[in-house]
Amino acid sequence: MTLRVLIPLLLAVGCGPDTGPVGPGSLDAVDYIPLDKDFLQYGPAADPSGGPFLMIEVGTSSWELRYGSSWTETTDQEQLGYTGDDGLALDGSVVLPAEIAQDAEQDGATVVAMGEAKVYYGTFDQCVQTFVSGGRVAGDWMFAPVVGPISLTLDGEEWELVYYE
Repeated sequence: MTLRVLIPLLLAVGCGPDTGPVGPGSLDAVDYIPLDKDFLQYGPAADPSGGPFLMIEVGTSSWELRYGSSWTETTDQEQLGYTGDDGLALDGSVVLPAEIAQDAEQDGATVVAMGEAKVYYGTFDQCVQTFVSGGRVAGDWMFAPVVGPISLTLDGEEWELVYYE
């Protein structure tokens, strides 16, 4: 290709319409944090549909956790404090670094993979997988944009998303 043909071609490619995010690297951590009043339900990773379930209702500064067959059929509940100002921290431990990039690390949480991921609920694009080295949230976590964690580890138990709203 001659230079006269190549330069207009490169300019045309660079001037196309903005089509939005093209991959995990173009999204911010805030895109992976569930919103206030979101509800997420997880099943044990070994048999997600079998229960008992971990259910999370997101609040403004804490996540309400319940374990059992349904939200109303359980008395087991606890609050898990969270902050989303600089990545996502739960119970004082970072689970999602503020920087979404391969190998990014923040306070014991490391981005280990990015891209498509499949869990019991379905397949998600633009996911971020992290590994958390300590605390009650130590282990593997996976996040999807808009939804939040689609798989997580809490107190050594691994959970997969089975429902959210």
